[in-house]
Amino acid sequence: MKIKLLYLSFAVIMSASTVFPFKDSTVVVREKNVNLLNIRSTSRVSDEDSTIFLYLNFDGKSPNFFYEILHDQKNLVLSFTNTRLGGFSSEDSAKEINLGPVRTIYFDEKVKDKNAELPGMNPEWYYVTELTLHCDPVPKTENSFDIISENNIVSLTIPWPNRYKNRSKLYLLPPKKRTGLVAALTGIGIATLAGTGLLIWELSGKEEESEPLKPVLPEHPSMK
Repeated sequence: MKIKLLYLSFAVIMSASTVFPFKDSTVVVREKNVNLLNIRSTSRVSDEDSTIFLYLNFDGKSPNFFYEILHDQKNLVLSFTNTRLGGFSSEDSAKEINLGPVRTIYFDEKVKDKNAELPGMNPEWYYVTELTLHCDPVPKTENSFDIISENNIVSLTIPWPNRYKNRSKLYLLPPKKRTGLVAALTGIGIATLAGTGLLIWELSGKEEESEPLKPVLPEHPSMK
């Protein structure tokens, strides 16, 4: 929270090349930053499965990034270093997607200290843009999706199998709903419930049909 408040207080008076004294340290914001300009989405649907494609466009060479899966929050978080939300406004802090497992994408620009874990080092601040994909269900591992960086585009490919059996290999799914009928039978019929009985279960677990994917992610006005 301190970092975010610091960024908000300096944002009006500070440019990327400005150096400020901060107590006994030096606050530096790097000059070289790229801007995230636009996010596009498409999908491919077949009888067997569907695939969601997200494309992140930058105004320069795609930045370094890392990602993590937060299973308890059902989030996939992508962090891009030395990156700002160019072309986005405060109204763009969240976009509803509803494609496959992806429900919403949240945008956040932060300022972090490169030397935060190095005691005694002067802080060196840099911009980080975080994209949080809220997924329901959430991917199990990094093998559930593909991320490729090429030139000024980072592409995210998310498979979405139509069958429960195949989908459960990639995502943390709730158990399939089943109905059960229990009948206690004696050796000669349904005379009494006493004695040796045979337990019979009648199970039905019809797989849920997948709804067709409908790309609904709006283009940012600056990219039209």
